[in-house]
Amino acid sequence: MANCNKLFYAFESAISVTGTRRKELIRSKNALRKVVRQYCAKVGLPVPKFMDQGSLRTGALIQKRDGTYDADTGVYFLKRPDLAPATVHSHVLRAVEDHTDAGAEHRQRCIRVIYAGDHHVDLPGYMKEEQDTHPYLVTKDGELLPSDPKAFWEWFNDIANDQLRRLIKYLKAWTEQCLFKTPSGVALTVWSASNYVADERDDIALQKLLNRLVVVTALSCDCIMPTVPRDNLTHKLDDGQKKKFREALADFAEDASAAIVEKNQLKATKLWRAHLGDRFPLGADEDVDAKEKLLRETAARVLSGTAFTSRAGVINDGAGVQHLPHRNFGA
Repeated sequence: MANCNKLFYAFESAISVTGTRRKELIRSKNALRKVVRQYCAKVGLPVPKFMDQGSLRTGALIQKRDGTYDADTGVYFLKRPDLAPATVHSHVLRAVEDHTDAGAEHRQRCIRVIYAGDHHVDLPGYMKEEQDTHPYLVTKDGELLPSDPKAFWEWFNDIANDQLRRLIKYLKAWTEQCLFKTPSGVALTVWSASNYVADERDDIALQKLLNRLVVVTALSCDCIMPTVPRDNLTHKLDDGQKKKFREALADFAEDASAAIVEKNQLKATKLWRAHLGDRFPLGADEDVDAKEKLLRETAARVLSGTAFTSRAGVINDGAGVQHLPHRNFGA
């Protein structure tokens, strides 16, 4: 089997928001929080609290193929203003609409602040008072929808580890390659967390997850949110889109299984790249498992003192200078 684990690590690094990009995103988010606080204090609104949510909170944030990325930070009014919810939504827009040259969008469930060139920050607004069992998301039309991002993060965090977060990123990168509307990142996160099987290798763990998702979605693509509001996360997909998703998922799972048993690493990576895109690195045109096995066997002989090194520097079983047994494994 062609071990592609290290290549998956490299792929995860290529699709993640790290370094300067991540610092820039955090600066943007924190600056917006400050702007909203100052505006609310100025106009006499309760000063809200804030909480990161979505991929930024779960640790599964990726950058898209075009290099763009985004974050969600919730705006929580813990004391309801004496205003209609839709008016509160408009106040958040007024607070940030001139903060960047690219401006802001008044979307149905958030205010989106756009940073030209690479990223945006979504500001969904919430209301929650002491007697409320959960927050309510404020929509552009003034509707209050039950929603609890903190409870979702706690549910996910109880299950999550670094490998699961990487697998979610891989699935997000895959759906970005699809030429049709696919389930949301939240749906992929719920499915992944609910069907994850750990393995010491990411390629095998992903293959196991894909095979399970094929079974889970065979009869229905419904994905129920595990916390409030416990709605169906795929309800916006029509039957045709769900059918295409199941077919694409089955194709991905089939090629993943073929890649796992393929001995030549280059051939295996071409199978992965067919679904994950060209940010996934190409492997070596060789049987890397056989090569690694030979290297390990040679290393064992060297350490045990049964190997020799010829004048040409070739390690062999009988000609040249014999190695002494040792336990110097290097740094």
